[in-house]
Amino acid sequence: MGRGFEANAVIGPSMGELLKVSGLDVQRGRKEVLKGFNLEISPGELVIISGENGSGKSTLIETVAGIIPPQSGSIHVHGDLLSDGHGRRSRPEHRFGLCLQADGFTGDEILSQRLQDVAKLYGKTFESQALLNEWNIGHRSNDLLTTLSKGQKRKVSFLSSIVPAIVQDKPTLILLDEPDAGLDAISIEKLADTLANLRASNHGILMATHHPELLKGADRIIGIDGTVQKQKVEGGVLLKPEASDSSYSFIGTRLDFRTMASLSNNGISGLLVIGALLALLQIESWPKSLLHAAVLAPSLACGLSGDAVYAKLRESRASDWWYAMKALPPNGLFITILLGLMYSCLSSLIFVQHFSIILILSGTLFCAICALSMLMLSMISRRLERPQALSLRLLTPFFILPWALMVGRLTT
Repeated sequence: MGRGFEANAVIGPSMGELLKVSGLDVQRGRKEVLKGFNLEISPGELVIISGENGSGKSTLIETVAGIIPPQSGSIHVHGDLLSDGHGRRSRPEHRFGLCLQADGFTGDEILSQRLQDVAKLYGKTFESQALLNEWNIGHRSNDLLTTLSKGQKRKVSFLSSIVPAIVQDKPTLILLDEPDAGLDAISIEKLADTLANLRASNHGILMATHHPELLKGADRIIGIDGTVQKQKVEGGVLLKPEASDSSYSFIGTRLDFRTMASLSNNGISGLLVIGALLALLQIESWPKSLLHAAVLAPSLACGLSGDAVYAKLRESRASDWWYAMKALPPNGLFITILLGLMYSCLSSLIFVQHFSIILILSGTLFCAICALSMLMLSMISRRLERPQALSLRLLTPFFILPWALMVGRLTT
């Protein structure tokens, strides 16, 4: 087996740690990447994992974030269990900031709304324009993220990771996987200053990088051979968060309205079913059971077409970012169910010549069940090594049986 990081007793200060990693073993395929890894990070510490590409830096960050399950060992954040080798996984009371090597967001999001959406995960809102101006992207605040350059997207990814520290008045853990990638020299200097300010504000940072300018600001540098280099670091300005309380907004519904993803995916499916039924069959000669089946068929197709908004999260590993945040990911359930209601009303009017409340409610309910089931299957399959290799469409015929039973029940 290949081997990456192997470290024992890589320990920081023992009081009030933000992160505690104990006896961590991680495999990627047949390669043993982490073996018996131990680490503690206290408030006000910047710890850097340094090493060559492919040595296991990203694996460590993603395992600590809960994206990659460990084979053994445990990870605690603010004293709360995040995950362990027994398969246990919980949602800590104190969440953390995360910057993945991929951007972790979709191109359909708007820059300023992206930062506000992250803040609302913590029940907060803040004035983001000043922060964007500070990083020279304030003029793009109302633009879609897909229109930004690679360096600008990297800035957004980093800023998203420090929002938890900005909006909270307590020490926060921040996980950064090569946040310097794609940044110019001026931005690297700004990044180093921001990290120093986060340290001074008593936040804890675990960062993977090999940039010499960023290495200078680390309290500890952990090498791929398990060696630990300690440094005396000073400087930084205390950050004073100015945030107000806010409630979590329906991010997925907003994305759905902007992109019309559910309409172009689920909506078209239901419309095609209605059109096919009208084109191929004569309504006048249909028995009652077939008429009821025709009313419920469009909502069935609408629900089984999958969640178009969640599918967009495959872009730049946005689904992994939301998974690490332990939050319900953006989805198109609301619009899909609304479409199911609309098609149930329309097909009821077409096929039975009146609005049947029972048929309409049954069609809407079945659409909701199918849509939720498809979303859950998509969320479960993303934990596989190759989620795209599993075709969820092969499972959709199993929904025909409960649909047929519902049709029979309504007919009798």
